[in-house]
Amino acid sequence: MRAYAQVGAVAMTAVLVAETALAGGFSLRERSANAQGASFAGSTAAANDVTYSLFNPAALGKVRTIELGGAISGVFPDITGTAQANGQRARPGVIGVVPATAVGYRLTEEFVVGLGIHSPFGLTTDYDDDFIGAGDGIRSELISIAITPMLAWNVTEDFTVGGGVSVIYNDPQLTRAVGVDGNGNVLEAKLNATDVAVSFNLGALWDVTDTTRIGIAYDYGYDIVTSGTLSAFDAAFNPVDLPGDASISLPMKISAGLRQELTDDLALLAEFEWANWSEFSEIQVNVPALAPNNDLSEITDYKDSIFVAVGMEYEWDDALTLRAGVAYDETPTQRASRSLRIPDSDRFWASVGFSYQIDEAMKIDAGYSVVFFEDSDLTIMNGPAAGTNIDYAGQTHIVAIGGTYRF
Repeated sequence: MRAYAQVGAVAMTAVLVAETALAGGFSLRERSANAQGASFAGSTAAANDVTYSLFNPAALGKVRTIELGGAISGVFPDITGTAQANGQRARPGVIGVVPATAVGYRLTEEFVVGLGIHSPFGLTTDYDDDFIGAGDGIRSELISIAITPMLAWNVTEDFTVGGGVSVIYNDPQLTRAVGVDGNGNVLEAKLNATDVAVSFNLGALWDVTDTTRIGIAYDYGYDIVTSGTLSAFDAAFNPVDLPGDASISLPMKISAGLRQELTDDLALLAEFEWANWSEFSEIQVNVPALAPNNDLSEITDYKDSIFVAVGMEYEWDDALTLRAGVAYDETPTQRASRSLRIPDSDRFWASVGFSYQIDEAMKIDAGYSVVFFEDSDLTIMNGPAAGTNIDYAGQTHIVAIGGTYRF
């Protein structure tokens, strides 16, 4: 274990590198309890309420006067990682809460303005400091908050376009083991950093017929340029703080949705999304204190990914609507570059939900999803266990509660 005490500046910068990888396989879809119940099938087309504007700003065009909506989603991961070398197990998932809200106000017959607040990315994983892979990461946490003013234009009675500009706050906090002191205590390096980015999205909604509606949305993505302080230890176990920065480009996304009424009570929902994660091919890292060897860029080797969902919506009566849906969610990560901070793999969704119209103004929504992760593995990259494989398996449960109020 004393060999593990190689905690010079180069080792410490690995924490900074890992910070930007958090956004990889952890884009958050939890923005609407209504959409959750169908595994987000039809989320760019259904426009059931104002929360759908968080997927497609053109959905604001369905607001009559004033509409306020929101949701709170609880994420309950049940993922286990098992080290092949010694059978040691870890359950890195941490319960998370994801809030979202949206409001729309009709200015004129043609124009509706709105405001949305949601989390586009988020992650928390936590390992014990004695876990065999602690050299790659102990705790990884990312909080992102996007505030998006939006505008929708009813070009005709059947066709609406919309757009929004997002200001996004990102707050990553990360730790990893970087050595052991003379008393056998694990030494941890910690990164604290924040960033504010700007992005935009566009969308369109078309009622092709009285029973068919399609939607399309475009999300530009955004760049993160993170500056922060890395608190760690030098080779003599003295605490040091090193400033550094890392920059990445998050991908654009294009999505298309369908809502097709099959009968007066039953509707088919479908969704397709493509994200060019291959744009996230490199993490550019700079630590001035290491000059002239301060360029520590890392290849991430992400690939483009897709999301496909189908679902059904059934109006039980005038008050109660039932939903169900399934989805396939492809991971952008690849085996050779996968990190235990993001032990991601292809995912399969199954969801159920309902809406209940309390009166003409108020509606409540609920949705439940179980997300099955395909078994995956990765290789530890740092510390004395470098080269050891870890196998991951499990699922995540998501419960969402929300509603809308129309004035």
